[in-house]
Amino acid sequence: MTFENAVLKLVSGQINRVSQPATLRTEEKAVAGEAASQTPFSEEALFEYHLYTLENPATLKNNQAKQISLMSADSVPIEKKLIYDSSRNEINSIFHQFQSV
Repeated sequence: MTFENAVLKLVSGQINRVSQPATLRTEEKAVAGEAASQTPFSEEALFEYHLYTLENPATLKNNQAKQISLMSADSVPIEKKLIYDSSRNEINSIFHQFQSV
């Protein structure tokens, strides 16, 4: 079964967590705000959930996996840092670092 020009809506809510989620740093909030202004989805509050509606219809074929961007940011320089632990002969951490524009 194929869904031609389907209107996609995603529902997001707060899941039960043992601990509080980490808060975004100031730079991350700025980038998240900029990305949100360029998103192909519209958001609305739905009781304790959020409803995201894709602005343009999408076609979904039978058993097809499809990736649709929730948000994007163009022209953001990013630096990837790998922390290597020579005593274990493995990569210990990977960081993506950027500055908000």
